[in-house]
Amino acid sequence: MVASILNSQAVLLVLAVLLLLLYGYRYLLGTSPIYIASGLYFIFVLLVGSNRLVPDANATHALTLYNGILWLPFVLLLLTVYELEGTRAAQRFYLGLVVATLLFLFLSLIIFLQPVQSSEGILAEFLLEANSLLTDHTARSELLHGIFTHLFLFLLVPILYQGLLNKGTKFGLALFASMVVYMVMVEAFSAIFIGVTAGSKAFFPALPSSWILHLGSAVWLALVGHVFLVLNAPYGQKPRKAMKFLTGFVDFFFSPEHMARSLSEWSERYQLVVENSSELILLLTQEGKILNMNRVAARYLGKIVEDPGFRLEQVVYDNTNRPWKWQEALPPPPTDQDVSPKRQSFHFNGLFLRVPERRPVDLDLSVSRAQLEGQPIAVLIGRDVTEQREEERRRKTRREQMLHSQRLESLGELAGGIAHDFNNLLQSIQMSADALKVKCSPESHAAPLVDNIEEGCRRATALTSQLLGFARKGKFHAEELEVRTLLDHALQLFKPVAKGLECKILCEPVPLFVFVDEIQLAQVLLNMLINARDALKDAPEPRRITLRGESVRPQMPEWEFRPNREARAEDYICLHVRDNGCGMTEAVRQKVFEPFFTTKPAGHGTGMGLPMAFGCIANHHGWIHVSSAPGEGCDITIFLPKAGTPAAQGGLENAAETTEPQPA
Repeated sequence: MVASILNSQAVLLVLAVLLLLLYGYRYLLGTSPIYIASGLYFIFVLLVGSNRLVPDANATHALTLYNGILWLPFVLLLLTVYELEGTRAAQRFYLGLVVATLLFLFLSLIIFLQPVQSSEGILAEFLLEANSLLTDHTARSELLHGIFTHLFLFLLVPILYQGLLNKGTKFGLALFASMVVYMVMVEAFSAIFIGVTAGSKAFFPALPSSWILHLGSAVWLALVGHVFLVLNAPYGQKPRKAMKFLTGFVDFFFSPEHMARSLSEWSERYQLVVENSSELILLLTQEGKILNMNRVAARYLGKIVEDPGFRLEQVVYDNTNRPWKWQEALPPPPTDQDVSPKRQSFHFNGLFLRVPERRPVDLDLSVSRAQLEGQPIAVLIGRDVTEQREEERRRKTRREQMLHSQRLESLGELAGGIAHDFNNLLQSIQMSADALKVKCSPESHAAPLVDNIEEGCRRATALTSQLLGFARKGKFHAEELEVRTLLDHALQLFKPVAKGLECKILCEPVPLFVFVDEIQLAQVLLNMLINARDALKDAPEPRRITLRGESVRPQMPEWEFRPNREARAEDYICLHVRDNGCGMTEAVRQKVFEPFFTTKPAGHGTGMGLPMAFGCIANHHGWIHVSSAPGEGCDITIFLPKAGTPAAQGGLENAAETTEPQPA
């Protein structure tokens, strides 16, 4: 007896754990296994309990709560679905149960009610027993009674369970109470059915020992369910209306609008995700025609998609500036003979979206093959990576600028040392030339040679001055100066050699003061004006040079290339020297500040103008940025700290400490 009890309890526990495990792995295995298992279990319990509702006189113990115990694992599964997935999921589960029941009854009428020929075998015996069961009127009544009883009670159990939870009851206690009430209600409905069909004296209530046994089963199953729910239930669940499980069916069947919304629930969710995605999502035919696209893609493409002949390759280009044909970029689709199918999603980067009258967009695209109504299509998911690419380009430019500055710094140190030693040699040559000139009479044939020596010394001295300027070791006599005055001074020096050029000065209408050496800054601007004039030599009319002074704004493109990332834009002014000449290539732009580099013919430039300007501006705690491209002219921007700002303090210190090196 004890072994039988333990065996029955173990069977119930295994069934409950099996159903919960199938439900717990629903995302891995899918929902089909749990629905199939629960449907088969439902039919199994119906068949097992169908011949017990009208017991014979010798089986006084037959009509007990055993008929309700068999349903306890199923009750536990229903409440688990209700708790973890909500009312709507539990209602779908219940409706699936109803459909399975109707399907079972339909198949029973077709299969089991057919005449069965007597034969040997387990299957034949089962068919004979099922046929005899369903052809018996009492058995059919019992079966229908069991179906409607349990379906009705399944509607009430979630209501009782939720009501207990709303009162603050723990999962395990709510499960236990729901199971006990369920078993009592099954017993009550059984008594009513027997009383109607066989008379009240035919019903035998369960023995007290059976009640204790069945209550123990409910305890074990409630404990298992409590552990499962505690491990899987989300935190912070809000109380729900207990009657919502029942009233929700009324809304579902009698509200067409609600029913349509329920049927399209998943469709709306997918649509919501697609429409609110930040990526461009498009469906394309094999020819590149757009079948559908989300809101983001429509915003990027604009009205161009309204053209019936529009194809995506008209606006998407690769990194070689050629139209990107995704059909050719994808490998051939897998064939039926392929043992291992090829990957169906492919990623492409380095693409550009160029829609007329819109800014170009850097794109990363993922392309996947798919089928729509039997026709092959492509699903394109694009991401706008313009900001990321711009940031990468800015980092690369800053890194190159840092390396360039370090290289120029090294060259400056080298040039300063050479100029210092070379200046000492020039002093000796100059003194020797002065001594020879004293000893030689003007009529002597050696006098022209001495004059040549003195001229060479003067030219060499000018060159060493430029080298010292590049090395930031020139004289520095700083004073507070208004920008407009500085630009006027430089332009007056340049006008005698500016024949045929349009020169103008543009300045902000507010005073802008800098603390600089006027002579050095005027020389810097003059060198840049002369370079601009030479760049305009073969340029078509009109040939323009513009000098502009303004306060620095953080939005200026040139400000992004500042050497000191901590610098504040409001502490600086900038001077622009702009021409509409031939411009320069990127390779030339990278070398313009290197000493003795020049693109001019031999004898027309020393290659020290811009290097000297670079050293002078750096000595004033500023920097120079060059923007140019072939055929687009050149814009040289000089950044200088405003007078009286912390950024100008270094210049003041240099003014007090820096002097020209003297001969050793």
